[in-house]
Amino acid sequence: MGAGRYGPMALTVRYAFNDFGRWHPYIGTGITYFVMLKEYDSFIKDLKIDNAFGGVIQFGIHYNIDSHLGLFIDAKKLFVKTSATGNLPALAGAPLNTNVKLNPAVLHAGILFRF
Repeated sequence: MGAGRYGPMALTVRYAFNDFGRWHPYIGTGITYFVMLKEYDSFIKDLKIDNAFGGVIQFGIHYNIDSHLGLFIDAKKLFVKTSATGNLPALAGAPLNTNVKLNPAVLHAGILFRF
């Protein structure tokens, strides 16, 4: 068994629905790129997980407190397929090559400030 730490980056486009007064819900889609920062091997020796591109969907809402200040909450679901390689010491160092699905959900909230 192995694990990895990754840093996803996303580029999205979104469509906002502006007919709700101070509330502005939105949906979006785009691409993501996963950068593998560190691999942790336990049962798999010399684990290597490849960086990869994938897709992303998002939805969220922002609330305008006034013309300069607002609050938001945003959720993204990322879909990435990549491959991993390594060796299995328990099987006399047999090579391992497998496909990996990384599908995290990212939730964040914050404050908007417009100049």
